[in-house]
Amino acid sequence: MMDIDELEQREQSLWERIEVTEGVVSDLRHAQSLLYSAERRNSSYGLGLDLPTVTNEQMYEAESHLESLEEQHADVDEELYHRREA
Repeated sequence: MMDIDELEQREQSLWERIEVTEGVVSDLRHAQSLLYSAERRNSSYGLGLDLPTVTNEQMYEAESHLESLEEQHADVDEELYHRREA
């Protein structure tokens, strides 16, 4: 079992990972939007460019990872609360 200092370090580490992952998810959403717009132009003008995509599966994976980190953070935060109250 972790002591309070270790729990605080774990909580901080998870928080940092959450912030970075939120940025990744946001960037993927933005990229998905931009690529959709580019694909519409590509198709409308018949350019025939082979454009990359951000798939729904990739978005789901990133969002699931974020949710998992948030759940882990909530668990650690709750454990810290109970330890401090004791």
